[in-house]
Amino acid sequence: MAKSRMLARSISIDKELNELSLKSQLIYTWCIPFLDDFGLITNDVGNLKYLVFPRNPQIEERDIDCFLAEATKLIEILDDCLFFKGFIKNNTITEYKKAKSEFQENGYNKGKSKYSPEIPSNPPENAAEDKISKDKISKDKISKDKI
Repeated sequence: MAKSRMLARSISIDKELNELSLKSQLIYTWCIPFLDDFGLITNDVGNLKYLVFPRNPQIEERDIDCFLAEATKLIEILDDCLFFKGFIKNNTITEYKKAKSEFQENGYNKGKSKYSPEIPSNPPENAAEDKISKDKISKDKISKDKI
């Protein structure tokens, strides 16, 4: 999972987001850095409060409940998590780089949940690989020979 995410400026003119109350808009945008690589986050209101707003007493669990009821055009409530619908179109993470999801397998993290059966996957042929140059190997060998 990423440590942070960037917001596109287009979020400020998003019709569905601007129809939400200001507090719900804040909850929505502050959740974004906590989404996994599939756009999922816990749907447990208490956990969500203490994950996203641990030091903000002005955001209470009831505010998150209101957000969940209000934001049905922007999020989908699943069995154990929330899916942010705009995530996929606004984030480009190549499939093989995605980390395992912490949530039960669903239509959004199919085969990539920590609960999914292991299926070996091969990265694309053009995937960047860490290679050590021949010069570096030669320099290391020379320095070891001198020791």
